[in-house]
Amino acid sequence: MTDELMQKILFSSFVVPLIMAVAIARFFIMYSKKRYEHELAVSEAALREERMRSEEQQRLQQEKDRIASEMHDDLGGGLTKINYQIQRLMRQVDSTTESSQLQSIGEESATLINNMKEIVWVMNSSYDDISSIVTRMRNYASTFLEAVGVQSSVRQSSEMPDGVISGEKRRDLWLIYKEALNNVAKHSKASACRVDLSWSNDQMIISIVDNGVGLSDGE
Repeated sequence: MTDELMQKILFSSFVVPLIMAVAIARFFIMYSKKRYEHELAVSEAALREERMRSEEQQRLQQEKDRIASEMHDDLGGGLTKINYQIQRLMRQVDSTTESSQLQSIGEESATLINNMKEIVWVMNSSYDDISSIVTRMRNYASTFLEAVGVQSSVRQSSEMPDGVISGEKRRDLWLIYKEALNNVAKHSKASACRVDLSWSNDQMIISIVDNGVGLSDGE
């Protein structure tokens, strides 16, 4: 076998496969680089979109806070002033009919003030913390239930965690809580009601117990 033939065999056996391996490796390196650059671009686009969405949510919340503040200052102040004027007029009139009408207007004004305060509370993000919600629950149970002759108490059976309940979740929680206490006042014929608050696995648990008649099977 000649030297020239041996060189050709060696070239075919080792050099050509080596060249092919290098070419394949280069292809995979370029492919991986392109794939990484694509994934990086997609990730950066997603981050930009998330940042824009977060900034938009912040702007919306700031606008809600501004509206809530103006409602509290302007509408709340105006309604409170009207309510005071109605109370003063009621002390001045002699007619029973006029006094009754003024009293009705005063009650409507007071209802509007309370509704406005509730809207402000729901909209304003400064009340998102759990402690603010618990405080409002305590105050509402005391004022609402005792106004209809039901003795109330609110207890915490576990340590209150730090955290927030924001936006629609806080609103939904509040509406459910109010409806539950309203049912106690309207249907239970109870003289006492206890609200137990506890937390487990980042979940808030509300238990409302009264000494009333309960519901029949058909209700």
